[in-house]
Amino acid sequence: MHEALLQYIWQFQYFNSDRLTTSSGETIQIIYPGIHNSNQGPDFTGAKIRIAETTWAGNVELHINTSHWNLHSHSGDPNYGNIILHVVWNHDAEVKDVNGNDLPTLEL
Repeated sequence: MHEALLQYIWQFQYFNSDRLTTSSGETIQIIYPGIHNSNQGPDFTGAKIRIAETTWAGNVELHINTSHWNLHSHSGDPNYGNIILHVVWNHDAEVKDVNGNDLPTLEL
C-alpha cells in the first residue's frame, strides 16, 4: 500500500462507509471528505465529519501507519493544528494532536 493510493481511496470514498468508527469506538459519518491538498500541510482540507454527536470542520491527514504521525513530527507542527481525523491503513499506535489531545483515528 502506498499513501497516494490511500489518498485516492479517501478522495473518492472507495470504501464501505456503513458503521465507521474511530479506534476508540466512536461512530463516524463522513459528510464531506475535503479537497485534496497537493501543497505542504494536511492531505485534505475543508472536510466535514461527524464523530459521535459532534460535527467537525477541518483537515484530514492520511498515513499508511498511525505511527507515521510521530515519524513525520506532525504533533509539533502548527500546520497540523486543525486535523479533525487521522485516516490510516494500519492502526499501530495512539497519537496526540498538536494540543496533546488524542487524535481521532479511522483505520480503513
